[in-house]
Amino acid sequence: MKHRGYSQTPSTSSVVNNFYFLGPVTVNAPLAKMDAAAETWALIRDSQNSDDFDEFAKAFPGSELAAGARIRAAQLRRTPPVNPLIAERVEPPHRIPLHVTNQLWPVASDLDAVCRKEFGATAVLADWSDVVDAVVSNGMAMVQATLNLAHGAGATLTFNRQRTYAGSRYYFIQRLDGNKPGDYLAHAELGGNVLVVGSWYDPNNRILCKDR
Repeated sequence: MKHRGYSQTPSTSSVVNNFYFLGPVTVNAPLAKMDAAAETWALIRDSQNSDDFDEFAKAFPGSELAAGARIRAAQLRRTPPVNPLIAERVEPPHRIPLHVTNQLWPVASDLDAVCRKEFGATAVLADWSDVVDAVVSNGMAMVQATLNLAHGAGATLTFNRQRTYAGSRYYFIQRLDGNKPGDYLAHAELGGNVLVVGSWYDPNNRILCKDR
């Protein structure tokens, strides 16, 4: 390689404009900050105490919430707060201790034994007074649903703790839904002949039992 006889002269230039060293720049989004009135309102808005809203209106008379606070305070003074534990308490319905057997049984047999056989050791033959007590405590609709008797169907029971009328006609309860025939001998009724006590010579019937 031949040397060309000249040397390189470094090129130089001057900086005319000003320049600055800048550190990292962080841009923060503006944070929403609740004012004192809004913060206080958030604390009391579900209160059932009228004094809380009265105090709010006095403390923040210029707030757009002040008028609402005064209205809420007036409402609470007119209507005393209800204890939610009391308001939501629902009395459970009385258990209806009545059962009708699924099959027919000879009405002259030991019906207490029949009841025990189908419904357990504490079951016995029911009396009409048990039906009356159940209707008084629970209403006719609940008793009908429990007995589950179709229109015209019946079940043997006692009436005034007696099993027969005139020595040979066995008492029974029957669902007539108010349609009692004119020649029907009714010994007692409930609900305008919805449920009726009749008596007849039928040798077999379903049995109305109760839990003792």
